[in-house]
Amino acid sequence: MRARLVGRTSRVADGRVGRFGWKGQMASLSDFVRAACANELGLGNPSHAQPVPLFAPDAKARVPGFD
Repeated sequence: MRARLVGRTSRVADGRVGRFGWKGQMASLSDFVRAACANELGLGNPSHAQPVPLFAPDAKARVPGFD
């Protein structure tokens, strides 16, 4: 006997089904890993740049390996 799944799917802004993240807010594993690296580890990447420091608003964030 198979278990029946019930409930709603989570949708991201572009309409894809969200499968990754605490509440299914990411549609692909690569999006989830990039956001996690940026938010949890402080690693910048092309899709999730780090915030600009308040003391240097004109500073441009460098992403090593992607310059």
